[in-house]
Amino acid sequence: MDELQSTLKYTPFRVHEPNGRLVIHGGGRDFLPEEITAMLISKMKVIAEAYLGERVTHAVITVPACFTDAQRQATKDAGTIAGLTVLRLMNDPTAAALAYGIHQTRPESKVVVYDLGGGTFDVSLLSMKENGVFEVMATAGDACLGGDDFDRRVVEYVVGLERRTWVDLGRLKREAERVKRLLSTHGSATMDIGDLGDGNSFTVTLTRSQFEELNQVLFEQSMSLVKRVLEDAGISKEDVDEIILVGGSTRIPKIQRLLRNYFGKEPSKIHGSEEVVAYGGAVHGAVLGGHKLKKEVALFDVAALSLGIDTYNPRGPGLFAPLIPRNTAIPTTKSQVFTTVFDYQSSVSIDVYEGEDTISKCNHFLGKFELTRILLARRGVPQIEVTFRIDVNGILEVTAADQRTGSSGSITITNHNRARISEDEIQRMIRDTRMFS
Repeated sequence: MDELQSTLKYTPFRVHEPNGRLVIHGGGRDFLPEEITAMLISKMKVIAEAYLGERVTHAVITVPACFTDAQRQATKDAGTIAGLTVLRLMNDPTAAALAYGIHQTRPESKVVVYDLGGGTFDVSLLSMKENGVFEVMATAGDACLGGDDFDRRVVEYVVGLERRTWVDLGRLKREAERVKRLLSTHGSATMDIGDLGDGNSFTVTLTRSQFEELNQVLFEQSMSLVKRVLEDAGISKEDVDEIILVGGSTRIPKIQRLLRNYFGKEPSKIHGSEEVVAYGGAVHGAVLGGHKLKKEVALFDVAALSLGIDTYNPRGPGLFAPLIPRNTAIPTTKSQVFTTVFDYQSSVSIDVYEGEDTISKCNHFLGKFELTRILLARRGVPQIEVTFRIDVNGILEVTAADQRTGSSGSITITNHNRARISEDEIQRMIRDTRMFS
């Protein structure tokens, strides 16, 4: 939420949380995030239909690999609101690797996809096999690291230079983005804000080295995730055959230099790096639609975060018990037997989290349900089997059952800390989206 509030300083709309639900206020009314996303998807649907000359009814939607279960479900809902049947949610780096690998003739290779866009960062290690199998070995990411964050560091630097009340921070941010782009090809660039609205004007020259220094911590943050992915996969940097750059922010020379120095080889600069993810999604959509490709492909993705439940800790906060460790191949089903911690307990709460911390509350809370009518017995006697099922879209279902009484309960994890939007709300949003299209 702190990161969100920092970002909102530079936006022309307001965000608030009535009834614990994030709402965006703009144009005289409130919108849920799913509605805004649906409008974008609906516009893309219109463009595709105009190009193809026929109706588009189904889609593959790509999402950042670091998206939580809640964000994935919300994205899927947005596709439904836009009038599409969402066949698959696909991780961005996996889509990029598919687009790259579909034309490769190398027998087998290990590829790092470094995906740095405007708002998020993902890095994945994939094994591309000769038989067209694309297997994700490990993935990691940061939903709060991207080009916008580089712009914000520049804005904060300029605001620090000129201690004044800025009339239009959004305008300053747009100028910061322009200068950032120029610094990818020039040694220096000038920010020219012009009239600030108070009778004064403002210009400042920023060098590439100054820009790199302002963002050094963010660059190192991305490299730490690259190293973590290799550690998770159990391979050395020397085993990597190719580094694929995806996203407009990878044009920053410092990023290319860091990767070159670390891996000892030149990263691959794909033509149209901003479109390569969409291209990979389209290829996968063609496969799901039954189209034959020149090269057969099969995709095997992984869970980006560990998934598990909260367990009792007599000496402090509850401990996180992961059932599906991060980088487990999906879809998958994992089960584990738990028991009670008090004598003659009649119910247990199943609290579901995702993350990597050993303390449950330090991870992302996904949802909970109560399992009742369990065997009344001394603690440690009841046998409660908890099962996690995660589908190809990365969406999770959790069930629990008492093996003695047969009592069971379940939850499909949808939106973080709140109920999923209802079917009636989805239908209302579908009507609104058509009106705004």
